Amino acid sequence: MAAHQATVPGIAPDPGYLDAVARGDMAAAQAIIDRAARAAGFTLETWRGESSGGDHTDFSGRVEPGIFTSQNRDFAGQYASRGGTGEPRRFYVRAERVLDLESPGLAEYRWMSEWGKAYGEEWIDRQSGEPIDVCLLIAGGGLFDYEGDWSARAWRDLQRSAMADGYGVLIARDSGYGEDCISTIVLREDIIRLADAVVLDDAGAPVPPSARFAPGATDIRGRVPDTPFPDLRGAFGRAAEVAAAGLALAPG
Repeated sequence: MAAHQATVPGIAPDPGYLDAVARGDMAAAQAIIDRAARAAGFTLETWRGESSGGDHTDFSGRVEPGIFTSQNRDFAGQYASRGGTGEPRRFYVRAERVLDLESPGLAEYRWMSEWGKAYGEEWIDRQSGEPIDVCLLIAGGGLFDYEGDWSARAWRDLQRSAMADGYGVLIARDSGYGEDCISTIVLREDIIRLADAVVLDDAGAPVPPSARFAPGATDIRGRVPDTPFPDLRGAFGRAAEVAAAGLALAPG
């Protein structure tokens, strides 16, 4: 299992975190994780509901270009209830470059307009058949299933275009069926982390905050222990030794 020096300013490999996990004090462990996330710039809190029944930790098989989350827990919960666990999962996102099409300013309107022209579609209101400004279409949630066949070609092209322009997060209304149907779409896997109090690496040891929020890490896979924490103490010895030596475990 690899180890590396912690490089995140303000986040030291914290034996206090490992101690909290070992004694089952999840409130203390969660508080340390929350502070570490903010110190590393992961300041955007989002939720994801996994309708496929997956564990929210491996996004490699997704069909959308981005990773769909929402800052609205209830909206994310709608997806979790569709064949999933019934509960959304919380994440932290490092929102470096955000393209906010839900609360657009002049720059965002310009971006939408230029994207609409480049896409080459003659945009129409699907209900009236009348021409519609692409900015209004996006703002109203009409782009999500614009084609009417669930292909989402334009919707996915919007995500890919935002990625190509260097954005890390895209905020947009993904349907027109409610005021709160707004997605926070994460366009890079290296800027999203699980917000759980405990995430285990492949060896079964808890990943310290200095490793979880380390710059450049792209693997957020982990297991959330469902058993009482005393049953997992055998995995904590190595983690505590590494932390005490001033090192941090590398994720997965």
